[in-house]
Formats: sequence, structure tokens, C-alpha cells
Amino acid sequence: MDETHENGQWYFAYGSNMSAFVFTTRRKIEPLQTEVACIKSHTLCFNIMGVPYSDPGMGGLRKIKDGEESAGIGPVFGVAYLLSRDSFGRVIASEGYAPCSLARPTFTPTHSFILLDNFL
Repeated sequence: MDETHENGQWYFAYGSNMSAFVFTTRRKIEPLQTEVACIKSHTLCFNIMGVPYSDPGMGGLRKIKDGEESAGIGPVFGVAYLLSRDSFGRVIASEGYAPCSLARPTFTPTHSFILLDNFL
């Protein structure tokens, strides 16, 4: 993975944004690079209110608290997309808020995914 790419911004995707169809076809975002990723310090939760009855809650990320690992709370897996500045801006605008980004991630290669250690 090229973590020094000068013309892009890393974006961590989870949920429906992990789907290539959703991200590239429906949303018309063309990543410069795509990697399977894991953020060890955070976990997936459903803490964002949605539309009652049709989509009552959406997934979000939260930091794993001390001791939760022993209770089975684990890291979040997703996709790290390297996006052009224009594409990154379109993602932010379409999400309806300023999502967390990977400003300068530390990549640790593993057998089948990368670990993102500097998640903001």
C-alpha cells in the first residue's frame, strides 16, 4: 500500500460503502487505491438515528473502552479507499457530515488485511 500518495486522502469505509457497486457505480466515486482494512482501536455500533420504520438506525464507530476486548468487543473491519481531493470532498458532502478520515495512517500489513493505527 502506498501510504505516501501525494494527491489523495485515505477514507475508511464500513457498511454499504464497502460495496464496490455502491461506492463506484451508484455514488460515482473512483478510488485511486483500495485496501481491506481493520481499525483495532474502534468498534462498530448502531448509534446514529435514521428514518423511523424504513431505516431506524445507521452504523457508526466508537472507541473501544478499557476491558471491552475481554467481553468480546472487537475491532472494526472495512475498506480503506485512497481518494482524490475532489472525490473525498464529494464523499463528505454526500455523508451529510464531516466523516473521520485517515490523515496519516500507519499501515501494518498482515496476511489478509491492513491494520490502521492512526485513526482520527
